[in-house]
Amino acid sequence: MFSLTGRSRALLASAVALVAAVVALGLLVGWKPVTEADGEVLEEMVEHRNAGTTAAMRLVTDVFSPGGTIAIGVVLAALLAWRRSAASAVFVLGSTAAASAITLVLKSLFARQRPPVIDHLTNESDYGFPSGHVTGTTALLLATAVAVTVGWPALRRLLALAVPAIVIGIVAASRLYLGVHWFSDTAAGFAVGLAGVAMGLALLPPDSWARWDRWLSNTVERRRAQRSRPARHAAP
Repeated sequence: MFSLTGRSRALLASAVALVAAVVALGLLVGWKPVTEADGEVLEEMVEHRNAGTTAAMRLVTDVFSPGGTIAIGVVLAALLAWRRSAASAVFVLGSTAAASAITLVLKSLFARQRPPVIDHLTNESDYGFPSGHVTGTTALLLATAVAVTVGWPALRRLLALAVPAIVIGIVAASRLYLGVHWFSDTAAGFAVGLAGVAMGLALLPPDSWARWDRWLSNTVERRRAQRSRPARHAAP
Protein backbone atom coordinates (compact mmCIF):
# COMPACT_ATOMS: atom_id res chain seq x y z
CA MET A 1 0.00 0.00 0.00
CA PHE A 2 2.91 2.35 0.65
CA SER A 3 5.42 3.32 -2.02
CA LEU A 4 7.48 6.39 -2.81
CA THR A 5 6.81 8.11 -6.11
CA GLY A 6 9.34 10.28 -7.90
CA ARG A 7 7.67 13.36 -6.43
CA SER A 8 7.84 11.89 -2.93
CA ARG A 9 11.53 11.16 -3.31
CA ALA A 10 12.11 14.73 -4.50
CA LEU A 11 10.25 16.08 -1.46
CA LEU A 12 12.30 13.91 0.90
CA ALA A 13 15.47 15.14 -0.81
CA SER A 14 14.25 18.71 -0.28
CA ALA A 15 13.64 18.02 3.40
CA VAL A 16 17.13 16.58 3.77
CA ALA A 17 18.59 19.59 1.96
CA LEU A 18 16.78 22.01 4.26
CA VAL A 19 18.01 20.23 7.39
CA ALA A 20 21.53 20.12 5.92
CA ALA A 21 21.34 23.88 5.33
CA VAL A 22 20.33 24.37 8.97
CA VAL A 23 23.27 22.23 10.09
CA ALA A 24 25.58 24.32 7.91
CA LEU A 25 24.16 27.50 9.44
CA GLY A 26 24.65 26.04 12.89
CA LEU A 27 28.32 25.50 12.10
CA LEU A 28 28.63 29.11 10.94
CA VAL A 29 26.92 30.89 13.85
CA GLY A 30 30.32 31.81 15.26
CA TRP A 31 31.40 33.33 11.93
CA LYS A 32 31.74 37.12 12.16
CA PRO A 33 29.22 38.07 9.42
CA VAL A 34 26.55 35.90 11.06
CA THR A 35 27.21 37.13 14.59
CA GLU A 36 27.26 40.75 13.43
CA ALA A 37 23.94 40.36 11.59
CA ASP A 38 22.40 38.65 14.63
CA GLY A 39 23.66 41.39 16.93
CA GLU A 40 22.36 44.17 14.70
CA VAL A 41 18.86 42.66 14.56
CA LEU A 42 18.78 42.24 18.35
CA GLU A 43 19.99 45.79 18.90
CA GLU A 44 17.31 47.15 16.55
CA MET A 45 14.61 45.23 18.39
CA VAL A 46 15.75 46.39 21.83
CA GLU A 47 15.87 50.03 20.73
CA HIS A 48 12.26 50.04 19.54
CA ARG A 49 10.56 48.44 22.52
CA ASN A 50 7.49 49.98 24.13
CA ALA A 51 4.86 48.81 26.60
CA GLY A 52 2.08 48.16 24.07
CA THR A 53 4.22 46.19 21.65
CA THR A 54 5.78 44.23 24.49
CA ALA A 55 2.36 43.11 25.73
CA ALA A 56 1.31 42.07 22.21
CA MET A 57 4.53 40.16 21.57
CA ARG A 58 4.24 38.33 24.88
CA LEU A 59 0.71 37.27 23.96
CA VAL A 60 1.85 36.01 20.55
CA THR A 61 4.76 34.06 21.99
CA ASP A 62 2.51 32.50 24.66
CA VAL A 63 -0.18 31.44 22.17
CA PHE A 64 2.37 29.84 19.85
CA SER A 65 4.55 28.31 22.54
CA PRO A 66 5.29 24.57 22.20
CA GLY A 67 2.39 23.81 24.53
CA GLY A 68 0.11 26.21 22.69
CA THR A 69 1.12 24.73 19.36
CA ILE A 70 0.25 21.24 20.60
CA ALA A 71 -3.17 22.42 21.77
CA ILE A 72 -3.87 24.26 18.52
CA GLY A 73 -2.64 21.26 16.54
CA VAL A 74 -4.98 18.87 18.35
CA VAL A 75 -7.97 21.16 17.71
CA LEU A 76 -7.09 21.64 14.03
CA ALA A 77 -6.51 17.91 13.57
CA ALA A 78 -9.87 17.12 15.15
CA LEU A 79 -11.60 19.58 12.81
CA LEU A 80 -9.81 18.14 9.78
CA ALA A 81 -10.68 14.58 10.76
CA TRP A 82 -14.32 15.63 11.10
CA ARG A 83 -14.65 17.86 8.05
CA ARG A 84 -12.11 16.42 5.61
CA SER A 85 -10.35 13.16 6.43
CA ALA A 86 -8.49 11.34 9.16
CA ALA A 87 -5.44 11.10 6.92
CA SER A 88 -5.26 14.88 6.56
CA ALA A 89 -5.23 15.17 10.37
CA VAL A 90 -2.40 12.64 10.58
CA PHE A 91 -0.54 14.61 7.90
CA VAL A 92 -0.75 17.83 9.92
CA LEU A 93 0.19 16.26 13.25
CA GLY A 94 2.92 14.12 11.69
CA SER A 95 4.53 17.03 9.85
CA THR A 96 4.56 19.14 13.00
CA ALA A 97 5.89 16.31 15.17
CA ALA A 98 8.67 15.52 12.69
CA ALA A 99 9.80 19.15 12.53
CA SER A 100 9.69 19.49 16.32
CA ALA A 101 11.73 16.31 16.79
CA ILE A 102 14.40 17.57 14.39
CA THR A 103 14.59 20.86 16.26
CA LEU A 104 15.02 19.10 19.60
CA VAL A 105 17.92 17.09 18.19
CA LEU A 106 19.57 20.16 16.68
CA LYS A 107 19.16 22.15 19.90
CA SER A 108 21.04 19.45 21.80
CA LEU A 109 23.62 19.06 19.03
CA PHE A 110 24.59 22.74 18.78
CA ALA A 111 23.80 23.83 22.36
CA ARG A 112 23.77 27.45 21.26
CA GLN A 113 23.24 30.02 23.97
CA ARG A 114 20.48 32.57 23.63
CA PRO A 115 21.10 36.34 23.65
CA PRO A 116 22.22 37.87 26.97
CA VAL A 117 19.68 37.45 29.76
CA ILE A 118 19.64 41.21 30.31
CA ASP A 119 17.82 41.55 26.97
CA HIS A 120 15.17 38.90 27.77
CA LEU A 121 11.58 40.03 28.29
CA THR A 122 10.38 36.46 28.93
CA ASN A 123 11.91 33.48 30.69
CA GLU A 124 13.74 30.88 28.59
CA SER A 125 16.28 28.35 29.83
CA ASP A 126 16.94 25.87 27.01
CA TYR A 127 19.18 26.26 23.97
CA GLY A 128 18.19 28.62 21.19
CA PHE A 129 19.12 27.09 17.84
CA PRO A 130 16.76 26.49 16.05
CA SER A 131 13.75 28.36 17.43
CA GLY A 132 11.13 25.88 18.61
CA HIS A 133 8.37 28.47 18.42
CA VAL A 134 9.08 29.22 14.76
CA THR A 135 9.57 25.54 13.90
CA GLY A 136 6.25 24.46 15.36
CA THR A 137 4.29 27.40 14.00
CA THR A 138 5.73 26.99 10.51
CA ALA A 139 5.06 23.26 10.30
CA LEU A 140 1.60 23.41 11.86
CA LEU A 141 0.22 26.35 9.89
CA LEU A 142 1.70 25.42 6.52
CA ALA A 143 0.61 21.79 6.84
CA THR A 144 -2.88 22.94 7.83
CA ALA A 145 -3.00 25.30 4.86
CA VAL A 146 -2.05 22.43 2.57
CA ALA A 147 -4.74 20.20 4.08
CA VAL A 148 -7.48 22.82 3.92
CA THR A 149 -6.76 23.92 0.35
CA VAL A 150 -6.51 20.51 -1.32
CA GLY A 151 -8.57 20.66 -4.49
CA TRP A 152 -8.51 24.44 -4.70
CA PRO A 153 -7.25 26.18 -7.86
CA ALA A 154 -3.50 26.83 -7.80
CA LEU A 155 -3.84 30.62 -7.50
CA ARG A 156 -6.25 30.36 -4.56
CA ARG A 157 -3.94 27.91 -2.81
CA LEU A 158 -1.01 30.28 -3.29
CA LEU A 159 -2.99 33.24 -1.94
CA ALA A 160 -4.14 31.17 1.03
CA LEU A 161 -0.51 30.75 2.09
CA ALA A 162 -0.39 34.48 2.87
CA VAL A 163 -2.23 33.92 6.16
CA PRO A 164 0.20 31.38 7.68
CA ALA A 165 3.14 33.36 6.26
CA ILE A 166 2.02 36.49 8.12
CA VAL A 167 1.48 34.60 11.38
CA ILE A 168 4.86 32.87 11.10
CA GLY A 169 6.53 36.24 10.52
CA ILE A 170 4.82 37.70 13.59
CA VAL A 171 5.85 34.75 15.76
CA ALA A 172 9.47 35.03 14.58
CA ALA A 173 9.40 38.78 15.25
CA SER A 174 8.03 38.18 18.75
CA ARG A 175 10.97 35.94 19.63
CA LEU A 176 13.44 38.52 18.35
CA TYR A 177 11.65 41.42 20.01
CA LEU A 178 11.54 39.64 23.37
CA GLY A 179 15.29 39.11 23.13
CA VAL A 180 15.29 35.33 23.49
CA HIS A 181 16.51 34.39 20.01
CA TRP A 182 19.04 35.47 17.45
CA PHE A 183 17.81 36.06 13.91
CA SER A 184 19.67 32.95 12.70
CA ASP A 185 17.74 30.88 15.27
CA THR A 186 14.42 31.94 13.73
CA ALA A 187 15.68 31.42 10.17
CA ALA A 188 16.75 27.90 11.10
CA GLY A 189 13.38 27.23 12.75
CA PHE A 190 11.56 28.27 9.59
CA ALA A 191 13.71 25.95 7.47
CA VAL A 192 13.12 22.99 9.80
CA GLY A 193 9.38 23.68 9.76
CA LEU A 194 9.43 23.58 5.96
CA ALA A 195 11.39 20.33 6.11
CA GLY A 196 8.71 18.79 8.33
CA VAL A 197 5.97 19.70 5.85
CA ALA A 198 8.04 18.36 2.95
CA MET A 199 8.44 15.07 4.82
CA GLY A 200 4.71 14.92 5.44
CA LEU A 201 3.94 15.54 1.78
CA ALA A 202 6.43 12.87 0.77
CA LEU A 203 5.16 10.16 3.11
CA LEU A 204 1.45 11.02 3.16
CA PRO A 205 0.64 13.00 -0.01
CA PRO A 206 -2.90 14.40 -0.40
CA ASP A 207 -3.71 12.10 -3.32
CA SER A 208 -3.29 9.12 -0.98
CA TRP A 209 -5.61 10.38 1.77
CA ALA A 210 -8.79 8.85 0.37
CA ARG A 211 -7.07 5.46 0.10
CA TRP A 212 -5.79 5.62 3.67
CA ASP A 213 -9.22 6.69 4.91
CA ARG A 214 -10.84 3.70 3.21
CA TRP A 215 -8.25 1.39 4.72
CA LEU A 216 -8.84 2.87 8.17
CA SER A 217 -12.62 2.64 7.79
CA ASN A 218 -12.44 -0.98 6.65
CA THR A 219 -10.11 -1.84 9.52
CA VAL A 220 -12.46 -0.28 12.08
CA GLU A 221 -15.46 -2.10 10.56
CA ARG A 222 -13.66 -5.45 10.70
CA ARG A 223 -12.76 -4.89 14.35
CA ARG A 224 -16.35 -4.01 15.19
CA ALA A 225 -17.62 -7.07 13.36
CA GLN A 226 -15.20 -9.30 15.24
CA ARG A 227 -16.31 -7.90 18.59
CA SER A 228 -19.99 -8.28 17.77
CA ARG A 229 -19.74 -11.98 16.85
CA PRO A 230 -21.12 -14.27 19.60
CA ALA A 231 -18.47 -16.29 21.35
CA ARG A 232 -18.34 -19.97 20.44
CA HIS A 233 -18.54 -22.32 23.39
CA ALA A 234 -16.98 -25.74 23.30
CA ALA A 235 -19.43 -28.66 23.32
CA PRO A 236 -19.65 -30.50 26.71
